[in-house]
Amino acid sequence: MLDIFANVGAVITGLGAAWIVWLGHQLARRQRADAWLENLNELHGLFWEDSDFVQVREWLISDSAYKDLQAALEVRFLRPEQMDRAEYRCIEVLDKFLNFLIRVRVVDSQLEEERDLWSELSFSFWMESVTTHRRWHLLVYIDHFFGGTQLGSLLSMPVTPETSAELAEVRARLLPAAPNSQ
Repeated sequence: MLDIFANVGAVITGLGAAWIVWLGHQLARRQRADAWLENLNELHGLFWEDSDFVQVREWLISDSAYKDLQAALEVRFLRPEQMDRAEYRCIEVLDKFLNFLIRVRVVDSQLEEERDLWSELSFSFWMESVTTHRRWHLLVYIDHFFGGTQLGSLLSMPVTPETSAELAEVRARLLPAAPNSQ
């Protein structure tokens, strides 16, 4: 009889342990989901509320606004020692935005597979607008300075001969070949 009680006790203890493990798993899953939602809310809020990001989105969409960034990028590539405060500020705002997108990619890659933060927050739209609106100076800048990052892998290079030629011309102008050292 004692054996029966011992066996029943062992079964109950095993079931209790399994139940505790299951509860722990559910709690950990819930905490991951809460952390994901917290990251989502933080990134989404920052993207839409930060005035610097408003400026970058304007550059990406508005041709007239882009002219300011284009001029700053030209100075950054061709005459960095002559960069004035306004041009430096443009580059700083742009770098802040691009680093934010890298942060989003890192967070996105650490989340569960069924959640694609990049798409959910429409960041891909803003990256695609670089090529859609022919922001060649910006594309060269991203490729040159951020090409080795997760952000660089998201760039979609133009595929039509006309746009490829335009980009090649801008690239050659901004990144002239180094003179032969003979």
